Amino acid sequence: MNRLVARLKDPTTLHTAGFFLLFAAQWLISVLLVHLGGYYDAGLFSLAMTISNVFAFLANFGIRSYMLTDANGKYTLHQYRAARLLSAGFAFFLCAGFVWVKKSYSDTERFAILLYLSYTIFNTISEVYFAKMQLIGKLEINAYSNMLRGIVCFASFLISYLIKRNMILSIAAMALSAAVITLFYDQKQYKKITNDREGIPAEDYTAGIHLLADCLPIMLTLVLPLVTTAIPRQEIQNQLGTELLGYFSSIFTPTVLISVTVPAVLQAILPSISRNWESGRLKQLRRQMLHCCIGIILFVCLALIAARIAGAFVLNLVFGKEILQFFPLLYWAIAVTGLSALVALGNQFLLAMHKHKLLLAATCLAVCLCAVVSSAFIGKWQLYGATYALAIAYGAQLFLQGAVIVRTMRRKGEPQ
Repeated sequence: MNRLVARLKDPTTLHTAGFFLLFAAQWLISVLLVHLGGYYDAGLFSLAMTISNVFAFLANFGIRSYMLTDANGKYTLHQYRAARLLSAGFAFFLCAGFVWVKKSYSDTERFAILLYLSYTIFNTISEVYFAKMQLIGKLEINAYSNMLRGIVCFASFLISYLIKRNMILSIAAMALSAAVITLFYDQKQYKKITNDREGIPAEDYTAGIHLLADCLPIMLTLVLPLVTTAIPRQEIQNQLGTELLGYFSSIFTPTVLISVTVPAVLQAILPSISRNWESGRLKQLRRQMLHCCIGIILFVCLALIAARIAGAFVLNLVFGKEILQFFPLLYWAIAVTGLSALVALGNQFLLAMHKHKLLLAATCLAVCLCAVVSSAFIGKWQLYGATYALAIAYGAQLFLQGAVIVRTMRRKGEPQ
């Protein structure tokens, strides 16, 4: 019992739980909107979330990952904060320009997208605070913030929607809640723990631009996987129609348990991976890689077993019996998501090794391969062809990552 309690209090466990709760809150809003307001409001929320998430990657820009692996202190904390404000401002104004130019959006849709992006940006601003606190052993603050953010933002959205039935007002309430948590919890905890109460000098914004240039390969490795997954989906729509694309997307829905949990765990252990690399503790580094690989593979195997036992029942319950004709596709969806999780693990080790260009090269390889084979595979094997294309893309990316990691570790271990 004591061991279980200690495990539940472990910062990595808390971080994963907080990350998952924040994600679950957004998913639950999407589900409830169908029942409370109908498919138009649910579609509006989905549109706002989908479009703003693309620009959220620009706001993120991979700054936290770079910061967690900056063992030599190339940039100061204020420069990281300056870079975050610059990337957030750039993302917001770029998104505003996009929704203004795109004439197919109504004013309601434009406001919904920008307000949801505001919600995301306030979450992103806190990432620098969390990274600093994580580096000094206070990762649980990130976990508590995500839990608080998930609960408060969900409640503010739901209450305002039940009172006014106005999507713009409800998304604005959610964004305001995120801002309040950032200012009065995240920032307060950061100042309390670090004693940093100073502003950002003007010259640090210049250094922040250089930091963003260094982070560019990392940012692209966050954005390009969206392209990899989008290519076969676009081909499905082109060749098979929107309805079959809906079936394909629905089959992949349960795999979010893998795609959300694994990155949260990997982010929590990234500083440890970086420290082992910088200190030359290659034995511990290999052990970390082996344990992570085994953990991901076991997680995927458990997901496959769960799919075998209860997958058909759950899909029927959530999406209806029509989807059961594609039930075997779920096994491929889980396997492909497992491969992408192993790719995410490889990304963390390449980040720790500062192999940013090779990290980007491996990601570009996956995009190119997926683009080359998707059309032919979908034409021959339909929905299954899309998963085959993703498996080949991720497999090749994983192979290249592994080759680079092994070669780099061997060079590190050679006597100088």
